[in-house]
Amino acid sequence: VTRNMIQTMARAGCIRFSVGIESVDERVLKATQKRITIGEVVQSLKWAKETGILTIGNFMIGNLGDDRESVAKTLRFALETEEIDLPSYVILVPLPGTPVYEIGKERGWIRSFDWDEYRMNNKGLPLMRNEALSHEDIQELYAQAAAKVRPKILKAFEELHTPRKSFYPELTGIWMRPLYLYAIFHHNL
Repeated sequence: VTRNMIQTMARAGCIRFSVGIESVDERVLKATQKRITIGEVVQSLKWAKETGILTIGNFMIGNLGDDRESVAKTLRFALETEEIDLPSYVILVPLPGTPVYEIGKERGWIRSFDWDEYRMNNKGLPLMRNEALSHEDIQELYAQAAAKVRPKILKAFEELHTPRKSFYPELTGIWMRPLYLYAIFHHNL
């Protein structure tokens, strides 16, 4: 991502910039072969904010290499980084055909192979544990992260997103606001 690319996106009408950060822990980034640096991510988000684009940081709990410390470190980053307007959390879903699925299957970490359960933020136990976190640990950490990012999401909606409401016809009535928030951040509310 370059500054010029983001400026071009803004001129073309882009209003949201969503980045799959997943984690800020170097061990997790290496284990998941993410090939990004946090400096690059922050710079991209700064460029987006310069143009007035709403920034969304997407984070994942339960990656290979994740433990309580890495989840806490990533949550602090999500909450404290001003370049992220809306932090969004999901639980890892080990999709068939991916390396994480093969690792989870080989190590016995996947609790179900029922395709109906393979969706983000399944209300049941997470599909896969990892080397440091049980299914219950991941569920607990997700619930904590969702509760902690909720105030930042609501603040962004009220303070930053208000000028952009004209882009969303579904926001024409005040009664729609809770539905809109639920639709975009159903896992955080």
